[in-house]
Amino acid sequence: MTRALAIARRLTIPYLIYCNSYTDIGEMEAPGRIRRICKGCVDDIRRMNPSVLVMDTYPYGLYDEWRKFDGERIFVARRNRVKFDYDPGDFTHIADPQENYILIRQPEEWLSIGDAQKVIGADWPVLCFHAGCQQREQQILVEFAKGKADELGKRLVTFTPCLGRYPVCELLPAAGAVVCGAGYNAFAETKAWGGQTFYLPFKREFDDQIARLQEENPTDFTGAMEIARKIEEIAYGE
Repeated sequence: MTRALAIARRLTIPYLIYCNSYTDIGEMEAPGRIRRICKGCVDDIRRMNPSVLVMDTYPYGLYDEWRKFDGERIFVARRNRVKFDYDPGDFTHIADPQENYILIRQPEEWLSIGDAQKVIGADWPVLCFHAGCQQREQQILVEFAKGKADELGKRLVTFTPCLGRYPVCELLPAAGAVVCGAGYNAFAETKAWGGQTFYLPFKREFDDQIARLQEENPTDFTGAMEIARKIEEIAYGE
C-alpha cells in the first residue's frame, strides 16, 4: 500500500486503491479512497470503467481476472528481482521503479529535527522500525537492534508504522542510527536520509533483500512522480 499511496499522493485525477486489508494508514493518506480486495471486486472495477488500472507486485489468485480487464493496465514490478508468471503482453505498460525509488514522502516533507526530537527524544537514539505485520520478524529485528544500540551506547526507540507513527521516515532527522529490514521502502527512505543504518534482510517470495544490499546506493527517488505522470498521460490521452 505504501507504494500505491506514494503514487496516489502525486495524482491530480480521481483514484481508488484496492488492497488486501483496510488500514488506518490508508485512511490517513487517502480518506475515502481505499477499498478492500474481495470476491467480486474485479466486477466492481469493470463497472467503474476506469481509465487506467495500476497493479503492484503481483495479483495472486486474481491474475486470470485482471488480465481480462479491457482498459489500460500498468504493472508496477521490480522485474530484476524475481521471475513472474506473466506475459508482458498482458499489460499495456510495465513500470520498474527499482532504479528510481519511490518514497511516500520526499525528504523535504519530513519533520524538522526539532519536531522529530519531540517524538523520539533529543539524545539521537537508535531508531528501529518494522513496517510488516509479522510478529516473529518484529521480535527478531528488535533483538538485533538492541544489540546494535548496546554497541553504540545509545537508547533504542522502536516503531511499527502500521500501529504507531506513520510514515516513520519523518522521524529519521532525529535518529543517531537506524535499524530496519532491507525492504524496498525502508532501503529507499534510509538511503535518502543518509545516516548510519544497520539492515537485517528478510526472506521474501517476491523480493531479494540480500541482493538489494549489494547494490550501489540509489541516488534517484523520483519513481512515484514519474509513474504518476505516466498514469495521467494515459488517462488524459496525451
